[in-house]
Amino acid sequence: AGAAVPWLMCSSVETCGDFQTQSWHTDPAELSSSVHAELEELPGVARGVVDTLRRRWAAAPPTFQGEEVTLRMVSDFMRQVLSRDPFRTGATMPFIDFRAGGGQKVLALSQLQVAFIAANVLMGNSIPAGDGLSAALRHCSDEGHSDSTMSLLSMLAVLSRELKEGAHGNMIIAATPAVDENGWMDRLKGATLTAPTICKEIGAGSSP
Repeated sequence: AGAAVPWLMCSSVETCGDFQTQSWHTDPAELSSSVHAELEELPGVARGVVDTLRRRWAAAPPTFQGEEVTLRMVSDFMRQVLSRDPFRTGATMPFIDFRAGGGQKVLALSQLQVAFIAANVLMGNSIPAGDGLSAALRHCSDEGHSDSTMSLLSMLAVLSRELKEGAHGNMIIAATPAVDENGWMDRLKGATLTAPTICKEIGAGSSP
């Protein structure tokens, strides 16, 4: 028997196991060989924005724990992630439509799985149903805006240093509001923000 997939879909608290999948337009494993060494091209991003990003990166590359993260490091990580199949579904992808049906929906993804999705989007790879991240990236880059693409690449830069030897990393949790749940708007009328508690890491521990 094959290895269990590292995800689970549940239609209710009592019912798990039913799921839908969507096929990638291009098998990510095959797409990995198309990633340029210095990210000279990103099919999911307008060419003019890619040129702008590469200039910005060369002028002030991000750092992680004092080490500069080059575009070559990011491209190497993208190739590794695309060929790694973190969902263990090959050329398909677990799919859920957050806009369909009623009820609240919750999603949990590992950092590696998020990186996998981001790398596919940057490479112009999507699914037949489409996805919001690809649409947002195309819209912003077509307008000449580079910040959203810079954010994705910066996230991949950090994860390329954090995730070692195929580790999945931490889990990221997202949730939709309950159906017709507008109570948050009423709470805004009397809610006041308070100062957050900021923790600074000191050696092996932390201190507020």
